[in-house]
Amino acid sequence: MAVTERVGEPEVTYTPRTYKAGGFLLMLAGVIGVIVGLGLLITSAAGQMLGVTGLGAAILAGIVLVFSIIEFAGGWSAYNGHNWYGSMTAGVLGLVTFFTLPLDLIGTVLIALGEGQFDREEEPTEETEIPN
Repeated sequence: MAVTERVGEPEVTYTPRTYKAGGFLLMLAGVIGVIVGLGLLITSAAGQMLGVTGLGAAILAGIVLVFSIIEFAGGWSAYNGHNWYGSMTAGVLGLVTFFTLPLDLIGTVLIALGEGQFDREEEPTEETEIPN
């Protein structure tokens, strides 16, 4: 028996909760960002009907929509446990949409903590029969 082993302690097992929670938060922030981006786009169109140029709002809406879609895709990738680098990049790019900043920060941190769990194959569980 090695010095570091102790009798009676359970073996630490793999749990996918950190990166799944982070991926869910990024997907949620992406959906909220798309809703806000569409709202900005509709607002800019309504402003143009009233004779006010809404070019700034339209550009901001386009930027928010693009980054929110990237963020949703990265959240989906993180939730499925694929491509850690892409998920982290999407989380950082999602910080551009400042109104979902808390969700982006927490989601990105949770994905960063789950780095070792990405692209990992599930270990098959063996069922052992207990004799009566």
